[in-house]
Amino acid sequence: MKPHILQYFRCPDCLAPLRLDTSAINIVERDSAARLVPCSGLCSSSGHGQHHHGCMECTQIEVMSGTLTCNSCSNRYPIDHGIPKLLIRDSSADDVVKARTARSFGYLWGRVGPSAHVTSRPYHFEKMSSALSLPTLTGFVLDAGCGEGIDLANQARDPGVEVVGVELSDGGCHTSFARVEQLVGAHVVQADLCRLPFDEATFDAIYSYGVLHHVPTPFRAAAEAARVGKGGAQVAVYVYEDFSERFVG
Repeated sequence: MKPHILQYFRCPDCLAPLRLDTSAINIVERDSAARLVPCSGLCSSSGHGQHHHGCMECTQIEVMSGTLTCNSCSNRYPIDHGIPKLLIRDSSADDVVKARTARSFGYLWGRVGPSAHVTSRPYHFEKMSSALSLPTLTGFVLDAGCGEGIDLANQARDPGVEVVGVELSDGGCHTSFARVEQLVGAHVVQADLCRLPFDEATFDAIYSYGVLHHVPTPFRAAAEAARVGKGGAQVAVYVYEDFSERFVG
């Protein structure tokens, strides 16, 4: 977890801000060249207090393990292998379905491995962008269901984009993180699309390819995407065609 992303996180249970427990964290430094990333909050990696807008310090380190705590309800969320796990789990029927789906896709994406596509190449987002004639992405972007992280990595290579990939499966999160960990403009968060851990009006653009139809309550996931998008934000969604409506004469 890159520390400056903390300013955007909210508790998925009550939507209050989160804080990083700096007394027990594991940090690694990155050798890759960093780029300036706007940050309006306190430096969460140390006791430095207020720091300069555009400070490069937070872009050169990664919090690999630790705990995020809600300022209101005191829920605690782990950071594991660099990935914040901002999940509220219960035993509802919907959660059982989501867990089963996450295991299936997570197994697939965990087997793919990040080395399968090292360089940028057209992938799902480019297909969707071409079909919908989408404008070029800019600003703070949400990849809602980033899967194995290829689209996430492609977008993060654009210096005009900072992108957060939200993924429910363990396999997808770990493969995505390994794919983008050296890219300053990319973040991976394990979270539920129906309980996005972000404040209202956070993102300039949102896209989701081949995900919402796997969610037991797709309209709730769509409503969450609308909630975290800024006014006028571009929201692009691709879902599978209903082949049952095709007839063969």
